[in-house]
Amino acid sequence: MKQTVKIAVDFDRPGLLRDMVEKLVNRKDQGETGSKKDFTTASTEAYVFGTISLEEDGQKLHIPFDGSFLFTCIRIQSNEFALTWSSSLS
Repeated sequence: MKQTVKIAVDFDRPGLLRDMVEKLVNRKDQGETGSKKDFTTASTEAYVFGTISLEEDGQKLHIPFDGSFLFTCIRIQSNEFALTWSSSLS
């Protein structure tokens, strides 16, 4: 029997998190030499908190969370940085 579980995450103060990641994505390389690079990475750690909501068979569960996350962006050659992944450090 196939069951469906719905998962949603609500961040407290998502605007601050968005601004921080946008600054990371839009940063200029510092100390870049004249050598050609295939790719450049940029990472930042952020303390994030909010609520995880789970729903299965009409039952809902809300779980508060807080923890550090690592956000990493990669820029390939001369393109702009793009958010590639994030991972929990908890």
